Amino acid sequence: MKRFFTVLLALLPIFAFSQEETLDVLKTWRKYSDIENALYHHYSTQVNMLLDKREAGISKLKTEADWVKRQNQIKKVLSEVIGEFPEKNPLNAKITGISEQDDYKVEKVIFESRPNFYVTAALFIPKKIKGKAPAIIFASGHYNDAFRGHTYQRSCINLVKKGFVVLAFDPLGQGERLQYYSKAEGKSL
Repeated sequence: MKRFFTVLLALLPIFAFSQEETLDVLKTWRKYSDIENALYHHYSTQVNMLLDKREAGISKLKTEADWVKRQNQIKKVLSEVIGEFPEKNPLNAKITGISEQDDYKVEKVIFESRPNFYVTAALFIPKKIKGKAPAIIFASGHYNDAFRGHTYQRSCINLVKKGFVVLAFDPLGQGERLQYYSKAEGKSL
């Protein structure tokens, strides 16, 4: 046994590590130790790498021609991934009512996003603007009242008070675009 320790002590310098080296083989795995968030961590890592790649590419764009070339590349990729966009059709928009507020008005509108496919919406317009103004399309989340919900209303009004024109529309199955309506329950199933 004494001879074993003598050999081990003789070989120890071979296995010695510098102070900067680490034997922590799990160091990079720590962020995955919470199994319930492993998928989130994986996707967020992938997304951040793609965003960094995008930012690096955009930082090289200097001229209008560079930007136009990039737009055309993006359009090509989008058409390959999701297909060609349908041809434009007349929206046949109609104002069905107007709600006047102190510093803005809301036009209740209906339009056809595709022929005979109706979309209900509201156009929030600041009263102080004259001519062109920045605009936002407000897409509400999963809420039966759509943009009419208190939280969404607050967001739309906040934007319009900052000078934006806001078009808030009803997604399918929400607001005035209920689907599979149950007369007994008075709401969409």
